[in-house]
Amino acid sequence: MRIPKTFVLGLALCACGQPMQSVAPSSQGQALTDNGVPQNGFPNWGERTVLVLTNRVRADPQAALTCTAEECPDKSCYGPAAPVVWNYDLNRAARFHEHNLIASRSDLQHPSPCTLDPSIGSTYPDTCDGSPACACTADFCVAHCGCVQGTDPFDRLGYFFPGTGDQYACAENIAAGYGDPFEVVDAWINESCGPETGYVCSETDCADNQSHRANIFARQNTLMGAGAVPAFGNYCNYGESWWGQDFGCGTVEVPKLVAGTHYPESGTALTFYANWRAPTGPTSAKLDIDGACHDMDVDRGKAGNATYAWSGDVGSGCHRYAFVFADGDGSVTLPARGAYLAGTGCTADWDATAVAPCGGAGSGSSSASSGGSSGGGSGADEGGCTSAGGLSLLAWPLLIAIYRKRRAGIV
Repeated sequence: MRIPKTFVLGLALCACGQPMQSVAPSSQGQALTDNGVPQNGFPNWGERTVLVLTNRVRADPQAALTCTAEECPDKSCYGPAAPVVWNYDLNRAARFHEHNLIASRSDLQHPSPCTLDPSIGSTYPDTCDGSPACACTADFCVAHCGCVQGTDPFDRLGYFFPGTGDQYACAENIAAGYGDPFEVVDAWINESCGPETGYVCSETDCADNQSHRANIFARQNTLMGAGAVPAFGNYCNYGESWWGQDFGCGTVEVPKLVAGTHYPESGTALTFYANWRAPTGPTSAKLDIDGACHDMDVDRGKAGNATYAWSGDVGSGCHRYAFVFADGDGSVTLPARGAYLAGTGCTADWDATAVAPCGGAGSGSSSASSGGSSGGGSGADEGGCTSAGGLSLLAWPLLIAIYRKRRAGIV
């Protein structure tokens, strides 16, 4: 029987007005000239879709929160937040942790199931696939759901993402047993909480909320990489895929077309989603499939912070597609190079050959940004303060929230 399971780790979801922490240099978000172009196999379709869906719910939390006020007492705490920007190192960190847990036959947990080799941030995935033989020091174990708690999650994230400027790794959500990006994002944001779960969800003290949704909706979180790994073995009775979200806090340049995807992964009846972030809404929002234009409409959010969507039957075969949006500054294309692939019979998620321009339109600019940076502050459509932290351990779903500043362990 499949038993879905989720964990949450808040590694420094700062209170409103609290200054960011400065750490050693690392990568920011993806270069705008390569926006949306996969790097070294990152992200895969599931990871890209989790990113898009995360931004979709951030644009309008109240529309996404289907739990009742009794189930989610903190529901009123969450207002629109700017999208998070994809980060290669956080993507690697999230996927590695899922690989490492599965290969170690470990339970779902934030600490690594062994003491990690500190060089893992540079060796994964090129020379180490996440298996304990290369990722761990000699004290690793391979025991069904019984590995010890090894490297601290803060240290693990630091091996991959030490940060740059005011950036630092600040939160993590993980889950197992969900076979679909929509399922896992919905589970993270609509989990019930209350006295029986052992963690705080309050509408009167939003800064102390401890949950997956607090990590997802926190305005301080500006960067993200997701992990989506099919379970190679039904370890701990979870089955299906294991998932993760690693978040970064700090200042980052936000592209106007932040991220885009299609759903489901394969088939002929598909929905396409694109996250837009700019001072105003686009004057044109097009989906280009094999050179044919399709107008996209607002699905969630409004004005300069919205997710656009188009649904239709694309027919059999594998199709190239790209998003082409325009505003007063010109047009923007996602991905900036090549094209995404969707439909039936696709053997990859992206291809270097660009889609034919639709409607005679050019490929547009691939370097436009929103005209500003995201550093956790509120934008025109964002209000209120959301943050989370604390420490908790729950059962079904099992949740853990940890502050970085406490350096807390799991208890």
